Amino acid sequence: MKFLIISQYSGAPNLGMVSRNYHWALELIRLGHNCTIVAASYSHYRRKNPKLVEFNSEKQVIEGIDYCWIKTPVYNGDSSIGRLISIFKFQLGLSYFLRKSKRDYEVIIVSSPHPFQIFQAYFFSKKCNAKLIFDIRDLWPLTLIKIGDFAKNHLVIKALFFAESFALQRANLITAVPQNCKRYLKSRGMLSSKFLHIGNGYNYKTSSTNIPLNKFLEEKLSKIKNKGAKLIGYCGTLGLANAMHIPIEALAKTENINIHLIVLGKGQKKEELKSRAKELNIEKRVHFFEPIPFKQVQSFLAKVDVAYAGGLNSFLYKYGCSLTKINDYMAASKPIIYAIGDPSNPVEISGCGISCQPENSFQIAKAMDMLCDMPKAKLNKMGKKGTDWLNNNQTIEIQIKKILSKLYYS
Repeated sequence: MKFLIISQYSGAPNLGMVSRNYHWALELIRLGHNCTIVAASYSHYRRKNPKLVEFNSEKQVIEGIDYCWIKTPVYNGDSSIGRLISIFKFQLGLSYFLRKSKRDYEVIIVSSPHPFQIFQAYFFSKKCNAKLIFDIRDLWPLTLIKIGDFAKNHLVIKALFFAESFALQRANLITAVPQNCKRYLKSRGMLSSKFLHIGNGYNYKTSSTNIPLNKFLEEKLSKIKNKGAKLIGYCGTLGLANAMHIPIEALAKTENINIHLIVLGKGQKKEELKSRAKELNIEKRVHFFEPIPFKQVQSFLAKVDVAYAGGLNSFLYKYGCSLTKINDYMAASKPIIYAIGDPSNPVEISGCGISCQPENSFQIAKAMDMLCDMPKAKLNKMGKKGTDWLNNNQTIEIQIKKILSKLYYS
């Protein structure tokens, strides 16, 4: 079959995020299908953006995937106006691309966060007689209302609500990252039979390449470990939403003073977190390091005893959360301290760790003590549950099979 994926912010391994569409396309090609991804030439999510020579768009093949980059302006990711202009430019370029395209696609996938491209995709799908999938990564506009402080009567919010309803009512299949959002989507006009939860998947083929840590980090971790310390590891962004001040405060409350927190990452809160550790007199137990290449993550996780993931106490998490780092933790068979607050989360379901209330440093401290006092064999058994769950539920191969089965056989 011939698939068309429309995703403004889609990336690739050499460019950076967003990788969901790339992994789907790679698996579809492995199964013998053809796949084209249409994306913007510039995205603030990417580490690197393609440089276009052509005025409107340019084609590129990456690992067998046909990418079509639509020319969009460079903008500041913190600028709402810049992002809106980019969205508008992408819609214009997408319309031009679809007018010039052959009408031989059999499946068209529209990927959020914003749903505006659903209109062009829907009418093009009718011309192709193709199935239409609406893939929800983030609940827009709900996220903008709850986190971005946008009013419900804001013109942009009204437009997003209209596009969301249009997509939910007209797509043949709705795939969604948040595992508990079905009821909300039904309230917005979706039929229950259309829904399929598809979290952020794990691709062993592209993630299994494991290279050793750099010598500096290797020696630092070995030195801490050789003193009899138990290591709790975190790798990711150090921003407000990640709430890394909470595990630091929890560490100060642990009974076991040999527990150390290893933090790999960068972000606007990094210096503030260092200061907080110093205020609590635990700066010798909290170790900050620069981010490492993705292919070194499994080598890092092999050095720690427990992994950590948390966030702020947000209303949105009742609909679910799918952190990509959880897949990495599970692949490494590490027990996880999970403080997000979403019901029916993978850690809770698999039994591979301890779920805590978000922003509850007392619960997190208790979980730290409990896991770090466990015998190694028991920790390994707990971590293995995560790996088994990942293999049985979260791999890209399984997810694509679910999508195709639901689309054509349900």
